[in-house]
Amino acid sequence: MKVHISELKTLTKKLIEAGYETVVSRGIKKYSFNLIARKESKKLVVRLLKNIDSCRKPIAIELKKLAFSIGGVPLIVGLYTKNEPLLSGVVYSRFGIHATNVETFKEIVNGKEPIIYAKRGGLFVKVNGSKLRRLRESKGLSLGQLAKEVGVSRRAIYGYERGEIEATLEVAAKLEEVLGESVIKPISIASCREHIKRELIESEEEVRDPLIREIEHIARDEGFIVATLRKAPFELAAVNVEEESRTFIKTVKRTTTAKELEEDLEVAIKIAEITEANVIVLSENKKLERDLEGSFNNVCFVRKDELMEYLRSFLL
Repeated sequence: MKVHISELKTLTKKLIEAGYETVVSRGIKKYSFNLIARKESKKLVVRLLKNIDSCRKPIAIELKKLAFSIGGVPLIVGLYTKNEPLLSGVVYSRFGIHATNVETFKEIVNGKEPIIYAKRGGLFVKVNGSKLRRLRESKGLSLGQLAKEVGVSRRAIYGYERGEIEATLEVAAKLEEVLGESVIKPISIASCREHIKRELIESEEEVRDPLIREIEHIARDEGFIVATLRKAPFELAAVNVEEESRTFIKTVKRTTTAKELEEDLEVAIKIAEITEANVIVLSENKKLERDLEGSFNNVCFVRKDELMEYLRSFLL
């Protein structure tokens, strides 16, 4: 279930107030995102939902692909999970994407990272292992002594110090009480970026559209990482990770109308402008090109046999 338009306006306003540039999907097309935002090196791809459990795996994959395409981070903002309100200051997860409520999102926008995350079994925190060990040793406590005072096993303390296990809120509070300082590590919303990149590289998703598949092979052969998209204003993003350059490729089919292409290009160009990307339209329809080229003079219209040359010139 989609979130109400008022929440979208609220989040957009908050982002703008915090100095972000934004692109809003206003429902003209069924894109995977509601908001894309950028402030300096921070880029967010946001999906708003009433209940975060309504985010299905195909949409999560699209969000991750789109986030990689712009060099950003996907984020779900919702109100409920399992008919319970999302807790403020708590990060949830859906298919490897962080999810928060509106208030927590506002704190993230203002630079405050959350420290609590929810998973099966309750609420947990990540422990700063090196700080825990330093504080323990400075107080002359052995692993066993600290474990006894906190009420956990020696093995648990060892796991906290090595960053192998998380602590419950109760244990974290007890550690702070015994050691005199908090050992909680903030949750980095951007921490999923490398995982998403690795997931995309290792993906073996079958692309059904023969034209998209052919373009993907051309770009990959040239050494680019390619994201293929179904619910975005472009079908492919070719990314040169080393150069931090990216090109969005929009394909034109025989059934594509000028209105449909214009709607997609308006959004694609806005995303490209705030993410410093290029936009290529792959089309054999000269009439359509003539109709729109004047309106989008910052877009390159190319034929399929010209694609490799344009990819090299834009991405190298």
